Amino acid sequence: MAYARSLPERAPSNVAGHNPLGGWSVVALLLVLAAQVATGLFVVDVDGLDGGPLSHLVSFEAGRTLAEVHELIFRVLQALIVLHVAAVLFYLLYKRTNLIAPMITGRRSFPEDPGLAGAPVWRLLVCIALAAALAFAVSKAFWT
Repeated sequence: MAYARSLPERAPSNVAGHNPLGGWSVVALLLVLAAQVATGLFVVDVDGLDGGPLSHLVSFEAGRTLAEVHELIFRVLQALIVLHVAAVLFYLLYKRTNLIAPMITGRRSFPEDPGLAGAPVWRLLVCIALAAALAFAVSKAFWT
């Protein structure tokens, strides 16, 4: 809340990474995306002919309910995306801080060295392996 009260200051932002409000925005986006994916696995189409890869594990009624929840979550996701883009534009136009180039390149210049260090490569490899294993397990529905 303290950070939100400081937003009217026009000074450019020199925060390395996301500010507190941006950090919570990322958490919200990731949680909503996870819910979108999770419900999408079980949705059933109106005619019952098409559905998510795990739709056979739920009844038709449950699959339809999840399809409605899936659509609602999509609307929430759209709203969060609009807020995210609005925040980036606010920083560009009002705070005079270009966040678009750093989002694309992953690099941003600062007046002083923020003292950041890169993460070790093994963390990236572990995350890739876990994501691939999860995607494979979901695609093959090992737990059925």
